[in-house]
Amino acid sequence: MTNTNELIGIKDVATILGISEATVRNWIKLGKIEVADDTDKVYSFDKYKITELKKSLESGNNKALRARRNKKYVSGNSMYRSYISSDSSNLLSVTKLLSLTENNINDYVIEQLLTDCAEKLMLRTRISGNIISPLLDDLAKSCQNMRKANETEESQIKAISVDSNMLKNIDYDYIEGEDTLGFLYISLLSLSTRKSSGAYYTDAETVKKVCKSVSEDVKDDAIYMDPCCGTGNFLMQLTKVTSIDNMYGYDIDEIATSICRINLAMKFALQTTDDLNILFDHVKVCDFLLSDTEVSADVIVGNPPWGFDFNGDQLYLLGKRFYTASGKKADSADIFIECALSHLNENGHMSFVLPESVLNVKAHLNVRKYIRANADIKLINYLGDIFYKVQCPCIILSLQKKFLVPDFEELANEELFCTNLKIVSPYRSFIIASRTLNVESFDVLADDEEYDILSKMESGNKVYLKDNADFGLGIVTGNNKVFITDELQDEYEVILKGADIQKYNIDMPQRYIKFVPKNFQQVAPEYIYRSEERLLYRFIAENPVVVYDNKKLLSMNSCNIIIPHIEGMPIPYIMAVLNSSAVEFYYKHKFKSVKVLRAFLESIPIPVLPKEEMDKISEMAQTTQALGNKVPELYNMQCAQIDSMISKAYGLTAEEIHKF
Repeated sequence: MTNTNELIGIKDVATILGISEATVRNWIKLGKIEVADDTDKVYSFDKYKITELKKSLESGNNKALRARRNKKYVSGNSMYRSYISSDSSNLLSVTKLLSLTENNINDYVIEQLLTDCAEKLMLRTRISGNIISPLLDDLAKSCQNMRKANETEESQIKAISVDSNMLKNIDYDYIEGEDTLGFLYISLLSLSTRKSSGAYYTDAETVKKVCKSVSEDVKDDAIYMDPCCGTGNFLMQLTKVTSIDNMYGYDIDEIATSICRINLAMKFALQTTDDLNILFDHVKVCDFLLSDTEVSADVIVGNPPWGFDFNGDQLYLLGKRFYTASGKKADSADIFIECALSHLNENGHMSFVLPESVLNVKAHLNVRKYIRANADIKLINYLGDIFYKVQCPCIILSLQKKFLVPDFEELANEELFCTNLKIVSPYRSFIIASRTLNVESFDVLADDEEYDILSKMESGNKVYLKDNADFGLGIVTGNNKVFITDELQDEYEVILKGADIQKYNIDMPQRYIKFVPKNFQQVAPEYIYRSEERLLYRFIAENPVVVYDNKKLLSMNSCNIIIPHIEGMPIPYIMAVLNSSAVEFYYKHKFKSVKVLRAFLESIPIPVLPKEEMDKISEMAQTTQALGNKVPELYNMQCAQIDSMISKAYGLTAEEIHKF
């Protein structure tokens, strides 16, 4: 036991490293964290060694944990290229600047480069010279405050100056509507800063789409607001606004707020001290969620932070204010939606960039209830992955406020009736004339004709896997290199992964594992793997890809398990239904995810047929699987026959089937 250094527990380790307590326990099991004491299985750790581990993660020098999923410690400076137009002359300027200052960027340098850029831009606009100096002073003060906040006893920031002659060779063009200064700022920040704060800046094209979505049917003297304005890219694109009097912006980032003021001063060509006073009064460093601002707006736009790490005190205060923050976990995106709606005037418009999961994931149920009670949905625009180096599908969600209901719990659980709801995706656009949406999931992937087919598939005698099946995840070893081999050894057996699974077929791999559950990071109860018959399905897929298993095969977590318990229904028949073109159509127009989630599978209607018909399809499905893809022509013919029988089971016409 270590006596010379301070000992800490698992919770403290998780806080220092920025990981979950479950991950700490897994790293202990894998020998990636040294335990100082484990008396009575209560773990203690040397705080100094944990701090050193944190430094090695931040530097990227820790080879053992370099590939870990938590990317909080990704470091270095990065060009946020999609933020401005690819043909912008300023893209080359910032690229050149970063190359000249590579490995020499700290908070002193950030201040010097930002103020240089700001001054050059303002001198190229119609902005009055007598307000340039106060805005530059404001930016410099914000940078200095950031520097002071970042200084610690362990690591003092050394003043590194940039050669002024070098800056003379860097020039910037003022381009109306382009946030050049913001582009430089976010390019100077390290990826780790953006990740930990939840701040991901929105590319110019998406900003234009958001602003366009609220530009119609808005009165000329409307009040506009961005509650998380950053450097002001949304406010700059609001073309109908002609005066700073009608615009408000708030953000907790002091430097970003200073840049926003400069951008708006240039946008409106501010001339007088009175203009400057209004600018500082309307664009503030402010935590919008916890502020007492009484400003209400006709239009609210922006990209609120998602998944912000609130501390305990913040969660307590937010929980007292907001319905969407009342649970054990609170998502900042949900709270911003609620807060924005509360600051909208009646019939006002809100348009936010949000994670797609807001529409259907259970964690966002409360915000869907809040929307149900207080707003109409006007637009959902599916954007896909728009943020630089971030894999997270996004949407633009546009709402119109109806009224604010103080006590809406009963109303919130009812269905939401929508009319003339516009749906946009990269592939197509359509209008939903009228539809009721359930708060469990805002179901808008199908146009009206497709929705009629889905409704038909749900009608009649159908059963569901929900409450009628056991589900299990495949094995997570924690270290595949240690536990999995490509040579068959005593007591080892085949283990499948998702890529080995095809419809009605398993490509048996040369991949083996010794089944010792206590050694693995995550493992289902053993009966899940040893059931006499069950279904295996790919976890990463655009639609269900399922096979039947009666050989008790093991699988990794990319190949998960269903054990149906529907009386009188053969399991191979269920495989045939899930593999069918009809279900592929249903799935495509109901769910949007690269992951085949349990909740999705539980929601698929399974036709109940006379026993002899289900037995016949079951027999054909097993024959097809036994055949595999060894004889492609016969295999394809069998699949087509099963497909036809399943479509008939759903009662679909030839015209409806033609839409698959």
